Amino acid sequence: MPALDTIADVLNDLLGAELGSLFASAVASGSHAGLRGAGLRRTMQYVAEADARRAGDVAALIESLGLEPAPSRQQQEPVESYLSIDYILPRLIADKQCTLQAYRDAVAQLSEVSESIAALLRRHLTEHAGELEILAGDGSV
Repeated sequence: MPALDTIADVLNDLLGAELGSLFASAVASGSHAGLRGAGLRRTMQYVAEADARRAGDVAALIESLGLEPAPSRQQQEPVESYLSIDYILPRLIADKQCTLQAYRDAVAQLSEVSESIAALLRRHLTEHAGELEILAGDGSV
């Protein structure tokens, strides 16, 4: 079983990935306002909200272990509202792929710690994979 410091590092990496998501920045900047189709706008809003919810889940998990949440990843640069979807969407997909890999690594490192931790991480991993699939398609839910 990994040491508590290792567990904290892994979970704080996930917290940083969720808090540093480009989706919240893109939605806040209004980048989605001119996007083709309402489906992609809904997807971006949904993912931003899901990232915030997952960040809360991970922070609560860290606190339940008696640790202080200390996200390791800084927030992304703001997504400018004038950028085209042809520029923004590949950046969003790449961001989601990085977060997905962080969860894969975390599941591999922490799957033996406790079933409740492993279950939460697997659920988040599944959610991220589903969101990536939607984004890599036409971006519409």
